[in-house]
This record gives sequence, structure tokens and C-alpha cells, in this order.
Amino acid sequence: MDPKTLERLEWPHLLSYLEDFCQTAAGKERQRNLQPRLTRSAILERWQEVLPLVRLLERGYEPVFGEILPIAEYVHALGIGQVLDGETLRIFLRLLEATQHIVVFAKERAEGCSTMASFAARLQPIPELVVKISRCIDPTGLIRDDASPSLLTIRSQKRNLRKRVESDLNALIKAPEVSRYLQDEFYTVRKERYVIPIKLDGRGRVQGTIISTSKSGETIFVEPQVVRQINEQLNDLDLSEKIEIHRIFKELSGDVAKQASIIQQNYDLLIDLDCLLSEAYLAKRLKAEPIEIPDSPRIDVRDIRHPLLVLQASSRDSVVPNTIELLEPQHVLVISGPNAGGKTVILKTLGLNLLMISAGLLPAAASSSALFLFSDLFMELGDTQDLSKRLSTFSGHLNGLKPVLSQAGPTSLALLDELCVGTEPHTGSALAQAILEDLASKQVWILTTTHYDSIKLFALNSPECRSAAMGFHDKTHSPTYKLKADLPGLSYGLELAEQVGIPEQIIQRAEKLRGESAAEFDRAIEKLNKETSEFERKNLDIERRSSELEQQKTYWQAETARLKMRRHELAGGVIEKYEQQLREKSGELEKLIKEYRGLAESSDSDQAKAKLRAISKETDTVLHDLKTRHRQGPSLPGKPAVFSELKVGDRLYVTPFEKVGLLIAVGKNATDKLEIEIGQMRIKVGLEELRVVAGSKGQEVSFQYKRAHKLSERGAAQNERPKTFIPTSTNQLDVRGLTIDQALDKVWGFMDSAILRGDAAVMVIHGHGTAQLKNAIRAALINDSPYDLEYRAGESGEGGDGVTIVFFR
Repeated sequence: MDPKTLERLEWPHLLSYLEDFCQTAAGKERQRNLQPRLTRSAILERWQEVLPLVRLLERGYEPVFGEILPIAEYVHALGIGQVLDGETLRIFLRLLEATQHIVVFAKERAEGCSTMASFAARLQPIPELVVKISRCIDPTGLIRDDASPSLLTIRSQKRNLRKRVESDLNALIKAPEVSRYLQDEFYTVRKERYVIPIKLDGRGRVQGTIISTSKSGETIFVEPQVVRQINEQLNDLDLSEKIEIHRIFKELSGDVAKQASIIQQNYDLLIDLDCLLSEAYLAKRLKAEPIEIPDSPRIDVRDIRHPLLVLQASSRDSVVPNTIELLEPQHVLVISGPNAGGKTVILKTLGLNLLMISAGLLPAAASSSALFLFSDLFMELGDTQDLSKRLSTFSGHLNGLKPVLSQAGPTSLALLDELCVGTEPHTGSALAQAILEDLASKQVWILTTTHYDSIKLFALNSPECRSAAMGFHDKTHSPTYKLKADLPGLSYGLELAEQVGIPEQIIQRAEKLRGESAAEFDRAIEKLNKETSEFERKNLDIERRSSELEQQKTYWQAETARLKMRRHELAGGVIEKYEQQLREKSGELEKLIKEYRGLAESSDSDQAKAKLRAISKETDTVLHDLKTRHRQGPSLPGKPAVFSELKVGDRLYVTPFEKVGLLIAVGKNATDKLEIEIGQMRIKVGLEELRVVAGSKGQEVSFQYKRAHKLSERGAAQNERPKTFIPTSTNQLDVRGLTIDQALDKVWGFMDSAILRGDAAVMVIHGHGTAQLKNAIRAALINDSPYDLEYRAGESGEGGDGVTIVFFR
């Protein structure tokens, strides 16, 4: 990639943001030098790694492992037998601790993040080495006293001897026969021996050995005879201490050397993770999504935004998104419009997002977008004056166009800003059109900006070209930064001149000099723009009305369903009323039966029996008819969702799933699907399938009828084997060490995921302990479970009563 193109598209500026998101020096350096040169398959693979991390960050989980210093030179030193010091060993310790921390974090989030699961499987913590280095080296890199029994003994002896020598010296410097010759009343250490400062004229007055003198020569430092033996002992202990410290460092260095390859692999993986996380942070800030990378040249990007503008803006919504689309057989987009209206920004937006894709970064565009991975990218600005080469603006511009004209082909993208400006307008516009015709004949894909009317006409009359204009408020004379397709744009030069305060007489004179034909062309474009704007306004009004009607339709459909449920409820009340009446009449019915039995004895027996049967049958028929015709239906929670009242974070009951989830994203109108998060799952459903429910945010509630019971450890019958559980890598959850609340939160989330995977059974590992955790989990399965399930304790080969196996029915 041409460095000038990268510079013009502000690629280094974007990388500075990416670098800031890294936690490690190596990660920062790698992202600082990131190049846009990945293949299509490598890009898609990179996105598959980054996207789960983006979702992880969106849920509020941020992997943190802090600064990790490079270890390559130290690993090399170990390889040639060098012994590491305490500070260097602490560098390895921080790396080992970071590895352990990330492994624990990754395992906890592995179920909802495939990338963290992958790192959890590849990272290899070495806990025994962490313990050993931590026990021997303190946070400052010094050897701890208890690093070994020998060192502890040596340092203990040194402390005792120092106390003795300091006590002796304190007594000595206070003695009259010595104090008169002291330069100062203190003792010190010179050449690892305790000494006292004696005036030069006191030489020989104090028994001892001269160790050194001051720089002035007026003071001599004397080792008193009374402490000489202790000094010798201290020197011996110092030597023993150094030998023991070297032995410990050597032993620790050997332990690190044995694991060097694993430690280096862990380091490389953590740097990889750091870079992936920085890309995930960037994508989260940009609200970036993966898009389609077609096999053949194509530009169809929706809601694309300039990444740097988004990163610098106070909010993402303050940056105007645009759609850039070229339809077959178009491959040239000619953008016109006012100065400072955003034309150059459109070119840079597409170019910078293309660079991001080529480097494996997620682009700042809607997921419905498609952008070909062009083999070459050229960026040429109209103002490329180069004083160092004595080139004018126009000469520099023409030199910049030469590589485009000689190298660009059908898989190249050329971004040409203000093509052929800087010379006489008629010559410039003619040369610009000739260049566009030549590049178009080579099937080069082009985005160009222009103020030339002839180029606007060329774009309108050429099938391979498409016109687009930057929006402009007619009344306020201010840009909207919105790209409008299939329209040429006005430059609004005179209007802008008037706005900045150019005298009116000059503007009027300019209008006359400009000529009637040019004014006529501008009026035609202005009329077309107004008609298009009016059409868009009416179209938006139609869409709004359609949305309102769809919303009303959804509302009344929900109300109809609610009335049906109410009818069922009322019918249920009627049934209860009639059943109560039938119960009250049952006694009377028995009396009548007795009377008929009496009649049967005194009259025709067959006739009495037939009448009794008829009465019984009629009673049964009436009761059965009531229950069948007025059977009570299920009652749905909450109230129908109204589009205008919905906001992100609302709790909504999803009728097809019979579950409550959180509203994650709302569409532009009531006909769009809404994105709902249920547990670890995200779904898109229509408004008519949602009902608003009350309660705390994030709580998951099931409205299914709950049926849970405990299975006998020996099966439903004594001769029946217990239900079989087959363990896998995903159907077991360990909650040992957690509080009851923490454990239950994990259990419900784990069961939600298992249901979505289609697991028939899961195992919850809670341990034996005091049985409080076990009892709480099993009680919750019976009383609080949203699923139809049954459970049993594990058998001896499964973990016994320390586990609970749950079967979904």
C-alpha cells in the first residue's frame, strides 16, 4: 500500500486509537505497525475471533491482565545458562499471574464467548512456579528472609550481631577517652565494616584499624578493636548470604528455564489476546459489524461512518451516516455539492473503512453492507502542491494521477478528490472528463468529487456513472453532510460568499459575469433537487403513516387476543359457578333417585330405571358441555407492546418462547424486527409477538407451568435403573465455593443455555460441605424452576450426593 495513500486517509491516526486500547507494550507496537494486507479468508477468520469479544464487552465483561513486559531477551539469557535477578524474575511472575487470571476469566466466560474458550484451552498456567517465585521474591525484587531455611538463619544471625556491634559502638563513642577525639558522635559503615570518625590529631589515640579517610583528609574512619571480631563475623555472614541468594536465584532461574517454552507461548497468546481485545474495543466504540465481502467488485455500503469522526464525536449519533451504492453497470460515482459540504469526507470514509477491512478490523457500517476487497487503492487530492520538488498544485496533482492511469484496473478503487483543479476551468474540466473516460474504459472503480458542470453532465449521460450530491439547507445555507444519490449538486459559491459577508454589489456582478447558461443549469439542478426533496418528504410521510397503521394493527391484534383471554377467564368463572350449583343440587338429585327407587318398587320397574338413566345422562351431558364450551385458556403476562413507548432495556415477554428477555435494539418503525436478549441467546421478533412486563431489569421469568420432582436414586421402581447421564464438555457446571445466590444465578443461566443447545440433561457440581448449597439448589429446582424437569443425586461413579443431575422432560 502506498504510504501517501495511507497518510491521506489518516490510517496512522486510526492506529493511534487502536494502540491506546492495548494493555501491553508489545500489543501497542504490533497495532502501531498494523498493515492492511490480509486475504479475504484471513479477514473473515479475524472477525470470527473479534466479534465474540465485542459481545463480551457489550455485556460489561472486560478481561484485564495489565502491563506485561517482553521476555524474549531473558528467555535467550536462560538458554545460555545465565542467572536472573529478582527484578527479572518478577517480570516472569507478573506474566505467570496474568496467565492464571486470564485462564480463570476465560473459563468463566467460555460458554458465552468462543474466543475466550479458545484461549482458555491453549493457555497453560504454571501455579507451582507462581507460588515458588512469590515465596522467594518480594514485590521490590529482593529475596525474602524465608526464601530458604539457611537464608533465614543467616539473616537472623546478622541482625543479632548488628545489635551487638551497634550497642558496643554506642557505649564506645560515649566513653570520655574516645569522645574527645571524635569528629562527630556517630558510627557508620565503610567497606562493609562498622567504624567511627576520628579527628586527624586523634590518630593512635583509639585502639583500632584505619579503614578509610574523608576526602578532605581531616577525618579518619577507624574500626575499633572491640568490634573487629564482630565485623569479621558479619563479613563471613555477608558472604554466606550472597552465596545463598545466588543459589536461590540460580534455582529459580532453572525452574523458569525448564518452563521457558510454555511461558513464551503463554506470552505470545496474551499479546494476541491483547490485540484482539483492542480491536474489539474499537469495534464497540464504532458500533462496527461484519459485512459481506463479495467475490467480485461491488460497492454497496449502508450507514457507513467515518471512523475518526465517530471516535472524536461526543456521541456516535452526532456523525451523519451515509449510503454509497453503485448499481450494475455503474462503477463510477461523481459527487458534487457545496464547499465544506462533506464530499472529501465521503471519499475518506469509504477508503478508511476499506483499509480497516483489509487489516481485519470491523468496519463502521451496517451489517447489510457489501464491499469488495479491492486489490489496489489510490487516493489523489486536487491540492497536492509540493514545494520541495518545485511543483505547482496542478503539476503535483498530475504527477499523482500518473500511477492511477498506468496501474489501475478492474479490481482497483480510485478516490479522486477535485479532479484536475488548479488550472484554467475549461481545460481542467476537459482533462478531468478525458481521465474519467479512460479509467472507466478500464473498468476501474472510481469515487470522484467535482465542481465542474461538464463532469456533472457527463455523469448524468454515462451508464457507467452515477451522480450524487451532498445535501444543503436552502434557507440556512448550511450543509447536511447527507449524500443524495442520482442527483447532481450545486456548489452554492455565491450563496456562501454572501453568507461570509462579501459585498452585495460584487455578488450581483458575479451573477452577471457568470452567464445566463450557467445560471440556467443551476436553476435546473435546483428544481430537480427541490422536487426530489419533496418526493422524499412525501415518501417519509407515507412510511410514517404506514408505520402508525401497522402499529395500530398490532395493537388491535393484541387487544383481540386479550379479549379472547378475558372471555376464557369469564367462561372459567361461569364454569365454577355452575359446578358450585351442581354440587348444591347433588343432594337433591340423590333424594330424587331414592324417590324413583321407591317408585320402582311400587310400579313398573323397567320404566323407573329408564327414567333414572335418562336423568343421569342428561346431568352428565350438561356438565360436560359446560366444561367443553367454556374451557379456560392460558393467561399471558403484561400488556401488548406499543412501538412508540418501547426503549432499550425494557423487559418483554416473547410469546413464541414463553420467556421474558431484554430489549437490545429497536428498529426504525413498527414493521422492523426488534432484537431481544434471552439469557445467552439473541433473537429478532416482530412487535406483535411481544408484551411489556413489569419488574427489575434483566430478570428472566418463565410462564410455563412448572413440574419438577426428585427421582429415586434407584429409579422409579426398585427394579428400574436410574436415568443415564452422559457427561460432555458443555453439560457440567461447577458452583463449589460460590454463595447460594451466586450459584443459583449460574444454574439458571446454565440451564437456559442447555435448553437452547437441546441438551437432555445437565450436571450441577455443588460438593458435600454443609449441604446448604446442595439443599438450596434442589429446593430451587422444585419451587423456582421455569422448566418441566426432574432430578436425582449422582451415583457413586458420578460424584455421589456431591452432584445433582437434572433431566429435562
